[in-house]
Amino acid sequence: MDRLIEALAGKGLRTWVDRSAIVGGAVWKASITEAIRDCVAFLIVLSPNSSGSENVPKELTLAERHQRPIIPVRCEDCALAPAMEYDLAELQFVDFCGKQFDEAIGELIRAIGDEKAKEVRRSSGGQTSQLQFCIHCGARIPAGNVFCIRCGVRLER
Repeated sequence: MDRLIEALAGKGLRTWVDRSAIVGGAVWKASITEAIRDCVAFLIVLSPNSSGSENVPKELTLAERHQRPIIPVRCEDCALAPAMEYDLAELQFVDFCGKQFDEAIGELIRAIGDEKAKEVRRSSGGQTSQLQFCIHCGARIPAGNVFCIRCGVRLER
């Protein structure tokens, strides 16, 4: 996973991973929901761990609900959980098993698409202020707001 993230960053693509992108004190369900809602493409990295997770199928359902392009990435041999099998049945996987890593990364970049990749590069280029989230409900806080628009709590600045 770390090698995949590093390779995508090397191609100018910004990634968000729940294990490292949720700030302390944030409501993790809300943070994950916001990230899925705002993503350009949803990569579901398939491994025995992700297939056995109770949360990954829920994340997949959210990506589908928010009409995000879903790209299954198979990093390890695994059986799909029944909760994911139906949603992924008609999608072409990008397979990292049995291939050279650089070849598989090239396929993944093509699956994301040049236009999507350019959009991600534009959105991540230059200096941007770090996103802030409400520590009470996890909602994204637009710059300059003094109240959380989701839960109404006054924000400390």
